[in-house]
Amino acid sequence: MVAVLKVEFVTDLDVRKLAGRQWRLLADFLCIIEDPEPGVSQRLVVVPAGFETDFASVPRLPLAFLMVGDVAHKAPVLHDYLYTVKAGRQFADKAFAAALAAEGIGAARRGLMYAGVRMGGAGHYGGKPPVPLAELLER
Repeated sequence: MVAVLKVEFVTDLDVRKLAGRQWRLLADFLCIIEDPEPGVSQRLVVVPAGFETDFASVPRLPLAFLMVGDVAHKAPVLHDYLYTVKAGRQFADKAFAAALAAEGIGAARRGLMYAGVRMGGAGHYGGKPPVPLAELLER
């Protein structure tokens, strides 16, 4: 059986619109990721004020954007940050799916969005090794 992550948002997003599709966090954004992996229970992730995101990088194709565009904001911020700090692509993508559930996104839409990051995320993640999670938590 595959371990399923659970995400809890500790704070709300406080953001400012920048040019284009970019947004900047005005305050730290805190999330708790619960991981049923043996020896790991909870991880606190702090997305720092000043972090920039485009929320979900959904293609602006009418049907794709209608189905999954602009439906969640907290989950994409967490996902973008985990990619930025190289927390492990598979972990980041699973955390994204769990965060979408925490935002109340239904299973079908969540599945489409998860498939999107699994298919399209590799180019954004890059080839650098992941940052150990202990180091991530110290930031």
